[in-house]
Amino acid sequence: MTIADVMTVFRQIIGYILSIDKTGAVKVEYVAQDMGVDIVDLRLWLLLMESMSLVWLSSNFDAVSLRLMMIDWVGIDTRDPEAK
Repeated sequence: MTIADVMTVFRQIIGYILSIDKTGAVKVEYVAQDMGVDIVDLRLWLLLMESMSLVWLSSNFDAVSLRLMMIDWVGIDTRDPEAK
């Protein structure tokens, strides 16, 4: 898996979170359902994203919120959430 592949997955996850709620916390379960992936797999990706300060995970991994300033700083476009 290359960096481009990882960034593609990050963009998809961010797009699904944005489609549910742009600024608030979102249930990880809802994101996994919308994406059609296993919740455990999504949590692993979210942990990786949290280590890069792109998202904030609740202490029991049931909710996630975006750190929009960091996402913008990295260069991921959040203006078009439909670009999954």
